[in-house]
Amino acid sequence: DYFLVSQKLESFMKDAKIHNEIMGSDHCPVELTMEW
Repeated sequence: DYFLVSQKLESFMKDAKIHNEIMGSDHCPVELTMEW
């Protein structure tokens, strides 16, 4: 899975993680941390 971030929001993006340790699906949860 993935996130799309516009150029306007790009400066607020602080971290992105893929949680491949979580089982139960063929998808991996993703986490996006933003600071406003």
